[in-house]
Amino acid sequence: MYRQPCTGRRAGTVPGPGRLRESRVILRIVRGNVPPGGVAQLAEGFVTRYLPVARATPGLVRFHVAVRPVADTHALAVVTFSTSVDAALAAYGGDLDTARTLDGLSEHAVLTEVSYFEVDESQLRRSTADAAILRITLGRIAQGVDVAIQQELRARLPELDEVMTEAYVGRRIVGTDVEVAFISAWEHAPSDRSLDEPLWPDIAARYDTLLVETYLTILSGASAED
Repeated sequence: MYRQPCTGRRAGTVPGPGRLRESRVILRIVRGNVPPGGVAQLAEGFVTRYLPVARATPGLVRFHVAVRPVADTHALAVVTFSTSVDAALAAYGGDLDTARTLDGLSEHAVLTEVSYFEVDESQLRRSTADAAILRITLGRIAQGVDVAIQQELRARLPELDEVMTEAYVGRRIVGTDVEVAFISAWEHAPSDRSLDEPLWPDIAARYDTLLVETYLTILSGASAED
């Protein structure tokens, strides 16, 4: 995991789903922790219970469930992409703010936080290929400056190796800041770069804070309607 230190600017509250634009794809990230020795049970639960629900959820573009080792436990990330705000709200019973998964179950993990972002359709690189690695990058910067960063991220996506199977660039307002999410899925780790470090250091240096996390995927898929 890579973490760039905070510059000291204070962030405010995160707006609710009413502030989201209807035409945008909604990226939702739920994080949590898995107790020691619980990954196998977690994976079984997601395959037997979460997968059928996700496959039957209208408007679900894509989902990923992934873990990464942290000391003697594992961190969990569940990432979903919905076609619209309405689709996302319907999938989660009108509540995007509670840390819960599509099936409402979390007996094999402690879910601790949730965040959701708008994703511009022009900033999607979709695939149905299996992914071995999920990479989550979250960077905060002052409002207005984020537009140039998003444009640069979109322009540089073609530079990445073909082993990157998916990429999504999203944003959300956090007080006076904008948090930019760059989510990517990889067939395997590339040979010419480390996924635990910023892919483009010059862009990374412009963020006030930056977090990079890589996870091993245990389940990926899309709605049966997709």
